[in-house]
Amino acid sequence: MILEASFKGITAYSPDIPACTVTCLNEKEAKEALTKELRKYLRAQKAKGAAMPPRYCKAEYIEILEED
Repeated sequence: MILEASFKGITAYSPDIPACTVTCLNEKEAKEALTKELRKYLRAQKAKGAAMPPRYCKAEYIEILEED
């Protein structure tokens, strides 16, 4: 889940499933709403017999050190 501040509040989405994006007033609501949307989407995909979307995103932290 990616959370970003927007002019309308907090936008949450999953890069692996671009069909699901929500915007809510706060982070807690955005997390709950996206979880609900992802479950709904994945159930619909399963009911159609469609393959689950492949995972292609990866997140890592990197350390940036200032040069002297």
